[in-house]
Amino acid sequence: MEKKPLVSVFVGTYNQEQYIAQTLESFLMQQCDFDFEIVIGEDGSKDKTLEICQNYVEKYPDKIKLLDRVKNQGLTENFFEGLTHCEGKYIATCGGDDYWTDPLKLQKQVNILEGNPDIVITYHDSIMVDESETLISDTEAGYINRRDFTGEDLQRGVFISARTICFRNVIDFSKINYKKVINEDAFLFALLGEYGTGKYCHEIESAVYRILKKGVWSSRNELLRLKASMITYKCLIKHYKKNGKFELADFYKHKYYTWNSRTLFLAVENKQTKEVFRAYFISLLNRNSNFDKINLINLHKTLFKYLLSF
Repeated sequence: MEKKPLVSVFVGTYNQEQYIAQTLESFLMQQCDFDFEIVIGEDGSKDKTLEICQNYVEKYPDKIKLLDRVKNQGLTENFFEGLTHCEGKYIATCGGDDYWTDPLKLQKQVNILEGNPDIVITYHDSIMVDESETLISDTEAGYINRRDFTGEDLQRGVFISARTICFRNVIDFSKINYKKVINEDAFLFALLGEYGTGKYCHEIESAVYRILKKGVWSSRNELLRLKASMITYKCLIKHYKKNGKFELADFYKHKYYTWNSRTLFLAVENKQTKEVFRAYFISLLNRNSNFDKINLINLHKTLFKYLLSF
């Protein structure tokens, strides 16, 4: 029987011909006393990304597994479906335009997970650079998030640098309804919180997070980011209701309507009439909930003030 790797490193990639080689090399440089595999979710790129990935598979056939998508699946589907192909006891992830800098990263994270069964996910920080590798920030997570998290913290939403994580392969993603999720990392962290705690690894060198002008997330304005978060919150509300965790469902319901308030104000500010009415009618659905009634009144005032501006 073929021995399974202890760790699966998953990377989703699409049109990243400039960066994917550096990303893969940062995986291959890992110094470990265990076997690990690299699983690439190549999502139907229109540039030379697939060709570059195929070259790496030819060079490391026993190390790299390529999921060659005939049709583009999109970031979320590519990510979660890709995780179902990871055979390791632990899974590490990184974006196809980001990379690791610490050759002992995986070894350090696995040591923690192997010695602490109560920990479900380990993570560290990333620096942020632009397309020319100029430093934007020496922290992605923010100093306040350079810490351990309880399982409840994880379930209620925390910020973790997604390109730094290594977690237990304990979720059957084929049974999870993630079809409408946009913030795939936040959704993942919340689910993992049901299985244990989070450990911040101070001793691991920061990964590198590229902020690209055409990046899937970095190119979105605040309004689009808020709407994306709201969609993810709705998925978490359904998930927790289905599993009888009504307190968590209510928690995300409150966050959903709070974010909706902000989208309404932004839509008014940017004169986006369709978004104004969408956000307003969503607020009306909340009129019988425990949402702050003062906020609801302010939403009504905001709409009427907007209508009077024409």
